[in-house]
Amino acid sequence: MTQIKPATIDDWRWIEENASAIGGSHVVSQGTLYTLRDYEGFVAIADDQRLGFAVLREDELLGIAAPQPGHGVGSLLVEHCESLLLTRDYSSIWLVTTNDNLDAMRFYQRRGFILDGLHKGAFEEVKRIKGISGEVLGNFEIPIRDELVFRKTLKS
Repeated sequence: MTQIKPATIDDWRWIEENASAIGGSHVVSQGTLYTLRDYEGFVAIADDQRLGFAVLREDELLGIAAPQPGHGVGSLLVEHCESLLLTRDYSSIWLVTTNDNLDAMRFYQRRGFILDGLHKGAFEEVKRIKGISGEVLGNFEIPIRDELVFRKTLKS
């Protein structure tokens, strides 16, 4: 059975090793650089093996990844974060992804998230902050250009 637990120091090492799935351990959201370790992390574990992680900054899901998708780990992590936010009296959970991340768009929309904002050309600021030059090709060789905000209203 998979359990979700708060990240320990050892878990953070693993999270940082696996953070490439979300752009690294330093993520940019709406023009601000965040270091994942500075926020609240959770790890999905089964049979003493780490299966995925999520990082929350207040009501923003800064990052979520499951190295072996398709086994329900991402869903469990999202549900855990939603439940936690409800206990803290938040009314929604939100996140930012890029225009190339079609798998994430599908994942979040299937779990009740809706597109709440589009920031055209926002990836230029990400590149400036992270010191990246030139065009960046993302998933499916789609040029990364925009940030998309997804939000889900939480119900108690």
